Amino acid sequence: MAGENFAYMTTSDSNVYGGGWIRDSTLVNNLRQIGCNIRFYSTFCNVFSDDTVKCDGVYFKLRDVLLAHNIPKYYDLPAFPEFENPLKNMPYLGNFNLGKINMDTFNLEHFSKKVQNNIDFFALQLVPRDVKQKKEFEILMSMERGIDGKLKREVVSFANRIKRDRIELLNVCSLHWSRVSSDIKNLTGIVDVATIQGYDMIYSFYKEDYRKEIESILHENVEGVDSFIGVSKYYSQKASSDLGIPLKKINVIYNGVDVEKYRPVTVNKDNCFTITYLGRIDTKKGVINLVLAVKHLVDEGYGNFKINIVGSIDRRDSAYINVVKAYISLFKMDKLFDLEYNITLKEKVELFNKSDVIVYPTAFPEPFGLVPVEAMACGTPVVVPDHGAFPEIIKETKGGLLFRPNDSYDLAKKIIVLMEDKNKLKELSENGLRNVKEKFGAKLMAERALEVYENLLN
Repeated sequence: MAGENFAYMTTSDSNVYGGGWIRDSTLVNNLRQIGCNIRFYSTFCNVFSDDTVKCDGVYFKLRDVLLAHNIPKYYDLPAFPEFENPLKNMPYLGNFNLGKINMDTFNLEHFSKKVQNNIDFFALQLVPRDVKQKKEFEILMSMERGIDGKLKREVVSFANRIKRDRIELLNVCSLHWSRVSSDIKNLTGIVDVATIQGYDMIYSFYKEDYRKEIESILHENVEGVDSFIGVSKYYSQKASSDLGIPLKKINVIYNGVDVEKYRPVTVNKDNCFTITYLGRIDTKKGVINLVLAVKHLVDEGYGNFKINIVGSIDRRDSAYINVVKAYISLFKMDKLFDLEYNITLKEKVELFNKSDVIVYPTAFPEPFGLVPVEAMACGTPVVVPDHGAFPEIIKETKGGLLFRPNDSYDLAKKIIVLMEDKNKLKELSENGLRNVKEKFGAKLMAERALEVYENLLN
């Protein structure tokens, strides 16, 4: 292992936690702790996660990706081109409220930060949905086309970095980067691995012809990848079925949590039964299912409980949060709910420990679902929907209950079981705590990934 150089390429958002890049940074951090020589590169933005893991560079920067899709032949221009006001002839960016631009002192780096801080809000609020979807589709297809697309210059730049760092194996974070990793393999002679996590969630809301085109090119691109790491059996089988990836090329490695960070701690618990949702507050996560379940609890006469809704948000989520708040007020349940946003890791661990149960009511099947495993690592039972990877996680941990997906009444019934049966609550707590340590630790994830890497090189 001492002479082997590995690299991992993740994708991050500038100010929002995401399970994928939290998982990736945890993996790299733990690979380094066990002595692995691994570089960590991010795409679009610098890594935003719980771990203070060193990032070795950002490629396919958001600035370059946006400009490449709004300036003809941008990929043939020098790295920092001199041109007139970049807002001119850029209809997708033309209405940004970025203040007056003095072209005599114009600085592309400073301008790109303003673009990055405003792009999501602008896309949601000012661009018609079909236009926004079309632009996202174009950018995604450029990733799928690799060196033959508009991101040609970025592909070559990253390949040069891989050569300079003498990388032997590159693990990319998503199947959507599989063509890029194959191009880099052709340019440098490396071995490539693609992680199977969340590939369909990116385009699941696109119109049908976009989805079909993406799946068609994905089907072609994955053929060029040497090996895959799937984050769950469910999602590995789904990718095999959707995209024709042979199951023998997929290594299932569960996402791991740092059990030194996520662990039982002493806290002052509330004098009532505490139910918590923690995660991204958006449509896919199904927070409204929890609100409706609480209405059932109230209608059944249950009291002496409180609900925490805590999550990472950005401006894209404001409309959905307002809907959640409206339902809470409509049912006159404001006093039961406490909403909080973007908490620290320390606050997150304390919240898990203060809660009697964590509810994670996702509306759509999850590839894995990191939050419930983090909660069980703290000794807190979970209630999760019976779809996606959750059934196998509950089977492995025995640390929670399953409810019928998108059925708020069944969710309420499962919560009632834990409110009324303290012995069951204790049993699930002990099971989850023990089994997460044994089967879902971050060190185990890293050791299994390293085994895959070394087998491929040997």
